[in-house]
Amino acid sequence: CEAGRFLMPEEVAPGLHYRPDEVLELADLHRMGLTTRGLANSLPHFCALRRLNLSRNRISSILPLCLSNMQELRVLDLSFNCIRDSAAAVAAELDAVPTLAVVMLRGNPCLRTRADRHRILAALASLRAPGAALRCLDAPVTLDERLSALCAQQTHERTHERTHEQGYDQSHERIHEQSHDQSHARSRLQGYERSGHERSGEQ
Repeated sequence: CEAGRFLMPEEVAPGLHYRPDEVLELADLHRMGLTTRGLANSLPHFCALRRLNLSRNRISSILPLCLSNMQELRVLDLSFNCIRDSAAAVAAELDAVPTLAVVMLRGNPCLRTRADRHRILAALASLRAPGAALRCLDAPVTLDERLSALCAQQTHERTHERTHEQGYDQSHERIHEQSHDQSHARSRLQGYERSGHERSGEQ
């Protein structure tokens, strides 16, 4: 849609004048052999998109797509591409678009199994926020999955706190041990000096 008017695919051709920042949908870009490099140069200009369908192309990474430019995006279909990003990287890109309600990633190396999907959900910070917009990641996001994501974050935070505390305790112990060793070495040295003075006096 451009400025309130829907465009047919044949109308979007090289040389046709239009404003990318007024296009609301790119729903017919599937099966076009599009690559990450090619999209990285043009897609960021479409900052008003609400729906983007890039399924069944040759996209290898979600990172160069600059999704953070699309703050109105609600539906994103990247299914059946070649995306190999880690769960944390995918989650960070999706978190950058708070309006996303539906995301399709099936058929990518980053989401082959149910465990892959759970890892992405667990890494999504936006999913733990009240009133999160995301409702579907290839399948409806259930209340249990939202609670699991929240619990996973709380567990991670407690582990981080314990590690920090243990690191502080260990550091404190090392400082104490070093101080004790230095005191012990100083006492021995003073003992040697006294012994040497005593022997000198006896001679």
